[in-house]
Amino acid sequence: MSTFFPGYLFDWFRNFLRFSATIRGLTQPANKKSSMKTAGIKRPPERLSRRSLLIRFLSVLHISVLMVAWSVSCLAEDQAAVENPAQEPGWNIDRWTVYTSVYTKHFDPDPDHVNNQKALGLEMHMTNKWIIGFVAFDNSFGQNSQYLYAGYQWQLFQSRYWYFKLTGGLLHGYKEPYEDKIPLNGLGVAPAILPSLGFRYKYFISEIHLAGLAAATITVGITF
Repeated sequence: MSTFFPGYLFDWFRNFLRFSATIRGLTQPANKKSSMKTAGIKRPPERLSRRSLLIRFLSVLHISVLMVAWSVSCLAEDQAAVENPAQEPGWNIDRWTVYTSVYTKHFDPDPDHVNNQKALGLEMHMTNKWIIGFVAFDNSFGQNSQYLYAGYQWQLFQSRYWYFKLTGGLLHGYKEPYEDKIPLNGLGVAPAILPSLGFRYKYFISEIHLAGLAAATITVGITF
């Protein structure tokens, strides 16, 4: 859980611009490069590593796939509501969920990264599928952090087991010298968003949380 919205979309937009600039640089005419050399202008490296280029391309692809999946899920919910008109459930507590992290993978590892987030979270699920939750964890640099959030859950493809969850809230805990690792953290608290793919079977749940293209964290828990 290292980077969230608006950092999530910010990272994607920044990488999209870098990817576009890289493509333009790869196709830049040779005479222009020669004129830069003649004028004594230091030009950037001609091409990035394949890995860096792939990461930037996947940032564009990732957000596109995510938004399509979310849109399909929303359309399915709307269609179900039309076919089975009924009164929408109210704000009653349906169940609680307690969860912890078991695995984290950073896509672009850094020597300062910590892959054991030690997360401990609690969620309150409402009968209308809204969620309110809080989780304490160690961020990607080992600092104690907290995420207070609300969100919504969609069942995927009319399945009883698979679902997509989107939460947003406030993220605290990124301190010096890593306070600039997330945007809008000037006051020590930053807005955040976290998309998740989950699986539930009876009392057991497992989710994978995507922190942009920075990392993915797997959690497990119980619901009651």
